[in-house]
Amino acid sequence: MILKQVIRYTNTDAIEATWVDENDVVIKCQAYSNDPEQMAMLRADLGADAAQYEPLIAEVEATYVPPEPPPLDEQIAVFDAALVAHLDATARQRRYDNRVTCALRAGYPSPFRAEGIAFAVWMDQCNALAYKLLAEIVAGTRQMPESPQALIARMPAMVWPS
Repeated sequence: MILKQVIRYTNTDAIEATWVDENDVVIKCQAYSNDPEQMAMLRADLGADAAQYEPLIAEVEATYVPPEPPPLDEQIAVFDAALVAHLDATARQRRYDNRVTCALRAGYPSPFRAEGIAFAVWMDQCNALAYKLLAEIVAGTRQMPESPQALIARMPAMVWPS
């Protein structure tokens, strides 16, 4: 493949690269936005030719404006839903419908009481940790976890009674 042309689209802050074969048939034509990941892909696709187009790439990269993160309330709702799903999934490990039916067993003498107590204590530990993290995020002393899974990874492990 031969690199035929690299052009900049000023109306979209993008670059297009076109490769052709020896018969001048287009093999690949790729557009790249000004997003840093796209620009890295462009450099990789250009290979040894990347240095030649570095000023053009830098010009397009300079137009990049990172997207605004969603409002904190929306982010918190996503993380809260992930925690609730994690608690429910853990309760279902022992065939309870959800976190509520599992924790409810703690209040009544039955063969399931020990599981209910253990689960309720663990669930409270998870909630307390989540509230602590949230307070630190709101105070600006901690960054929002990079994903809901990262939040769940911070939670203590559930240890069921034998």
